[in-house]
Amino acid sequence: MLPKSDQDNFFVWIDMPRDTSLDKSKQVAQHMSDFMRKFSPEVDNDKYPQQDLNIIKNTSYWVGLPPVPDFANTFRGAAERQQQNQISSRVNILNKDNRDISSPEFVIKFRDLLTKHIKEKYPDAEIRVLEEPPGPPVQATYKMKVSGQPGTSYQEINNLTNWMYQTTYDYLSKESVEDVYTTVQDYQTTYDVRINHEKATRLGLSAEQIRNTVYNVFDG
Repeated sequence: MLPKSDQDNFFVWIDMPRDTSLDKSKQVAQHMSDFMRKFSPEVDNDKYPQQDLNIIKNTSYWVGLPPVPDFANTFRGAAERQQQNQISSRVNILNKDNRDISSPEFVIKFRDLLTKHIKEKYPDAEIRVLEEPPGPPVQATYKMKVSGQPGTSYQEINNLTNWMYQTTYDYLSKESVEDVYTTVQDYQTTYDVRINHEKATRLGLSAEQIRNTVYNVFDG
């Protein structure tokens, strides 16, 4: 494999459970952004005193929208990140002439701090920290594709893929491999709410009041 180059940016992708509301995803994104600000060169960071980590210039994030495309992220499927549970962030750091640590070294240290910080409040978050590849862009460093014979149900393929993912994840995690993930989607429960307008009118309730109440019940 080619050695990683010293870049001026990297990316953070967070996937929350599929039933996460857009508002909650925005809260996660803001929680992440607030944490990243602590690593600005203009901040006196008492909790993380390593001066070589204070190199983040600025960040931007997208929630439920695909990030601004670049060559590498196009291959990673950035254009498909349009779900309300998906957060995509670009992190810009100081130019390599103005810092004492390379971007690959910084990402290794920062990944653990960021993951711990987010998972303390949002343990279901799946976090990936992505760097520019050293060679031609690819979807992942290693990729396993699972397909079934004609007539195989999606559920059977889904079960097999989940088993392979968990087995692979448990093994590779022990080998210090980061960002093991699968594209298999979890099932999502949907609710069909039908309003009896006649009864609602007698109770003095509008459709909008009912909608807002149901929305809040499900952590809107």
